[in-house]
Amino acid sequence: MKITLKRAVWELDESRRLGRSGGFGDVFFGLSKSGEPVAIKRLKLSAREAAHREMRIADELINCNFTNVMTVLDAGEDKSLEQYFLVMPLAEKSLQDEINSRGKLPEREAQEILLQIAHGLAEVPGIVHRDLKPDNVLLHNQNWKIADFGIARFIEESTSFETLKDYMTAPYAAPEQWEQKTATNATDVYALGCIGYALLTASPPFSGPNREDYRRQHLEETPFQIEGISSSLQILLRCMLRKMQGSRIALFELERNLAGLVDNFGTMLSPAFQALANAGDRLAHLSALDESRQASIQAGLKNRKELAVEGGKILSEIFNQLADSILHLVPLARKLDYQIIIGTEQLDIQHPKELKDDVFCRSKWDVIQDTVITVCQREPKFIWGASLMHAKPLGETSYRWYEVIFWTVGAQRIDAYAANDLVQMDKAFASEPGKYGIAFGPEPIDQDKVSDFCERWIYIFAQAVDKKLAEPNRLPLPKNFWK
Repeated sequence: MKITLKRAVWELDESRRLGRSGGFGDVFFGLSKSGEPVAIKRLKLSAREAAHREMRIADELINCNFTNVMTVLDAGEDKSLEQYFLVMPLAEKSLQDEINSRGKLPEREAQEILLQIAHGLAEVPGIVHRDLKPDNVLLHNQNWKIADFGIARFIEESTSFETLKDYMTAPYAAPEQWEQKTATNATDVYALGCIGYALLTASPPFSGPNREDYRRQHLEETPFQIEGISSSLQILLRCMLRKMQGSRIALFELERNLAGLVDNFGTMLSPAFQALANAGDRLAHLSALDESRQASIQAGLKNRKELAVEGGKILSEIFNQLADSILHLVPLARKLDYQIIIGTEQLDIQHPKELKDDVFCRSKWDVIQDTVITVCQREPKFIWGASLMHAKPLGETSYRWYEVIFWTVGAQRIDAYAANDLVQMDKAFASEPGKYGIAFGPEPIDQDKVSDFCERWIYIFAQAVDKKLAEPNRLPLPKNFWK
């Protein structure tokens, strides 16, 4: 099959695939017009998807002879096929092929390969690769060279993130890529750290296995410690795999450090220097653990904030359904924010408060936020209340809104109310002796339980409007109390 690009016409042999299918495209054997063998990558992106966008491979990559970057012979769209292609010299094998055939490599050889890849990144510092992995590192003219520079940027500019995330190689993707943040040279440094693990252990630092596992591991977990390698290389890998872009080792420093490791490999350190190197390794390990803990905490806070926002929306929907029901039954009723008024009586739901994740440590409830619902009867004065909690109780797998009515243990008067002492509420949930007992619940009030919740509080509100709201005659409240 002939393809016509900006610089030449090329022959692509679809029957001769080179290597396995990649995220960005498939590579085939090809020939130049003069019969010279080449590798032709056909991108998994049509002209329709890219809106016939110009494939802007940086000029410095076209027909330039780099030491550790694969030369781009031609690139662009074949107008007749409406497909994008990239033409490169034919390589001997990929670094992934090397790992597959040999398993883990000796440290000295791994250091030399990492240095060559780092040098390749430094040769084109103005371009971020975005998908650096062993499959994209090729052996050509006895040097390991980086291929596919510029493709990720082209895909990124031509598609939405929803499309781009399908191209991302999960075992080598940096934390910022999982969070849809801007990729920088530090993104490639992180990927190179993952390649270091693959060279030294035959597998990248995190094992997934599914996409969500990879996301959590890259964002929160500390890579395992590699046994049997020098402390200097161990420290360098940790500096490359730091979670925050700004805290990773800079590319030029990385290249210099790797060169020093290669030059001094096998040099015996004095006992004092070895002791310091070991201490530095332990410090780097502790620093990585602390960073992972901090990343996990930040991820947890972000998740709780998102759950709180979603919980607020759900509570608003529940209140609106309750208010609509009351307004339909009593046209004279008034709705004000989270308040419904009929005559002198009112029903209120307070705006929810967000809680820390360790508040309910006894009962192991994970409470995202809590609030109260009350019905106030003016004359005779009486208030009936309940606590509303957006939470995941121990043993449950998801967060829901729950209603709980408390009473005071040992009090002469039987009362039903919303509690405000979180420690005592926790004790009540854990069935420990304390100030509160549970008069009703915990009862879910969202999803399929909204109608039941509305019926309960319409009944209580009706009692208040009729001036009949009073303390219950027994506890705990039976299920048919509101019937």
